[in-house]
Amino acid sequence: MRGQPILYMQQALRKLSYYYPIFRVIPTGVFDNNTRQAVIDFQRHFNLPPTGRINNELYARIDFEYAAVLDKEDESLIPSFSFSAGDSGDIVSLFQVLNNFLAERFSNIIRLEINSNMDENTVEMVKVIQEITNQTVDGKLTKTLLIALVDILKV
Repeated sequence: MRGQPILYMQQALRKLSYYYPIFRVIPTGVFDNNTRQAVIDFQRHFNLPPTGRINNELYARIDFEYAAVLDKEDESLIPSFSFSAGDSGDIVSLFQVLNNFLAERFSNIIRLEINSNMDENTVEMVKVIQEITNQTVDGKLTKTLLIALVDILKV
């Protein structure tokens, strides 16, 4: 077997090998013995029958685990933060801008003045977004809330 799907799978397995005990395959686009070993290691680690063969179900599972690792890496690039009423900063401005994009799509979101301040309206919109994303409603702008807001905007 060879081709783009094999190359993608090899790239995914290689990335996963940095996090799990999986043979570190070199992506070539060819299903060789090294790729077979990486597949067996993946299957063993995730408690699947170690056949070394690829089917749609296994391909989907590799893709799922790969996406989960990429999501964790993306989140780790953003430092933790917390802004409360009265605080100010560039991240507050970012929230206000993103909030205003949402305001164009949803009637329960009000437009905010982009002023970098956790003013009364900004705190209120933080609470609305916290409620929508099933987070603790405390009015604090955090990394978790900002990531959830970005996810809403992706839809």
